[in-house]
Amino acid sequence: GLGLLGRPTVAALYASLLPMGVLGEVCNKMQTIALEQDWVVVMTGKDSRLLSRVNVLLQRIDLMCKVLAPGVIGLFLDLFHGDRLSSSFLGVLVLALFNLFAWPIEYSVLREVYSGSPGLQRKRILNEEAFYKNLVEAPEAGDAVLKDAGEKGGALVAVKEYVRHPVFLASLAFCMLYMTVLDGGTLITSYLTWRDVDASLLGAQRGLGAVVGLAGTFLFAHLAQAPEGNDGEGGGGRVEKVGLASIWVFAVTMVPSVAVLVVFGGCRVSDWALLGGMAASRAALWIFDLAERQIMQERVEESSRGAINGMQVATYQVLYCVIQVFGMVFSEPSQFLILALISVLALVLAAVVYTAWFFLKHKGGQGPLSPRDAEANDNDRP
Repeated sequence: GLGLLGRPTVAALYASLLPMGVLGEVCNKMQTIALEQDWVVVMTGKDSRLLSRVNVLLQRIDLMCKVLAPGVIGLFLDLFHGDRLSSSFLGVLVLALFNLFAWPIEYSVLREVYSGSPGLQRKRILNEEAFYKNLVEAPEAGDAVLKDAGEKGGALVAVKEYVRHPVFLASLAFCMLYMTVLDGGTLITSYLTWRDVDASLLGAQRGLGAVVGLAGTFLFAHLAQAPEGNDGEGGGGRVEKVGLASIWVFAVTMVPSVAVLVVFGGCRVSDWALLGGMAASRAALWIFDLAERQIMQERVEESSRGAINGMQVATYQVLYCVIQVFGMVFSEPSQFLILALISVLALVLAAVVYTAWFFLKHKGGQGPLSPRDAEANDNDRP
């Protein structure tokens, strides 16, 4: 086993995983923003229905990986069932080898997609009329305009742009959903384990939740098919309405689970209520995820996609850290009710924030930019 290497060596090996894991996660987020928030939009043009279908397909692939991956890794971990150190090291080794062999395939596929999509290779120029005018009169002035088009400023500028953007409240509502322990993550798993809930039941709940979430993608594909001319009107597009309905269904599904925990305390009834609520709510959660993603894709102008979506990722990571800090403060399993109440409060507030965005921006006749209007504004911007 790994015990032959000595504790210092094993500790050094595991310590090296931390910076590598952080770097890998940062790169993964960058790739996700580029692929899901930019490439997909460019490749589907202004076809909202096609964009919805592509988003659904990507989400289904993601959910299938979440269903299959734990089981596959579990098979390798069982090979060293009695040696936790060797078992965990084998799991890390399998993941490392998988990524090593998958990387050239992923790179080749992405390169092929990029080469076959002229729109991805062409950099947009803000205020094209001014650029070409300056290019004729003074070539160095045209270069300056092109340079300014690619420079959006530092972090503070990105924050201001994010907060002032018409999609900010919708994005904030999405980010607030990360401030929860009712997600099948480490905190609620630890609590249910403390409650002597069998590990196989926890695994079954996650699998059922993924299946329910997968069903939600089919429902979104049906709901998002709006009649021609319906999207982008003052009354609100179909996708935005789907988001409004789904986030409230999500809240209505999860609130009773926490209410049962409040009334009955820690018991088998509340355990089943939490497990059932998390599984049943996955459909509404993934529907809202798809709706918010398409809103960000269609309502954020091309020149701002990197900054706005990057700020969204930063925001939900901060809120995720906030709930983890609460988890450290209320670390006793008997205090899990406090974490559950904080989570359901964040969920309800998220629904309220999204509702406010929907009515302020749609019912007031000042709906978010359509893709065509956003592109026009890009060209008109000084």
